[in-house]
Amino acid sequence: KNYKEYYAIAAQQCAEIIGNKDNPHKLDDFESVWKSVCQLKSNAANENLYEVAFGVGQNGDIGTLIGVNLGAGTTYGPKGMGGGNVKSNAYYFYSFDSLDVRRDLTLSNISYTATGYYPPSASAGKEGETMSGDPSTGGWNFAKWRYNWMTSTYMAGYATATARLATGINWIVMRYSDVLLMFAEAENELTAAPDALNETAGISARTALETV
Repeated sequence: KNYKEYYAIAAQQCAEIIGNKDNPHKLDDFESVWKSVCQLKSNAANENLYEVAFGVGQNGDIGTLIGVNLGAGTTYGPKGMGGGNVKSNAYYFYSFDSLDVRRDLTLSNISYTATGYYPPSASAGKEGETMSGDPSTGGWNFAKWRYNWMTSTYMAGYATATARLATGINWIVMRYSDVLLMFAEAENELTAAPDALNETAGISARTALETV
């Protein structure tokens, strides 16, 4: 019944972050966000506000159970990794505009296998790329976590590991883009005036949305 009180809290907190002259956070290139986390590096733009910390060989299945698929027996390692436990579908893939650079960085229908090659008739039996099933129905892996973006330390360990090796990739909980989007939603809900300037944030709800 008093939901707008919570919107007001969210709008104020986000506005204070956005409008702070000492705000250290800004938006990074979308690919860079995921490359940096796969390489266990801090994001250069400080877009990531909060991550759950893991460690190579200690914690983290992101990039193994969730990620671009690598088949067992490839030169990448004997076990195969990626995409087995969490998948998406064509509905999500085609909800992106074809020119949206986030689409192919978010989802992949490609698997790297020991025997599959595309097209199959070209080099049957050779290691290479193949589609993960009918692209209209399934086989879509999340592509933000990729083996070829990981550290050389992880790759060296994975090549000789006899069981799945924890990637150490941190789980991103909140990014600065989330702050901008939460501000846009809350401010618009409260004011019903998406172009009205919020004095604390220094921007309007629409500007925050379009910035992302």
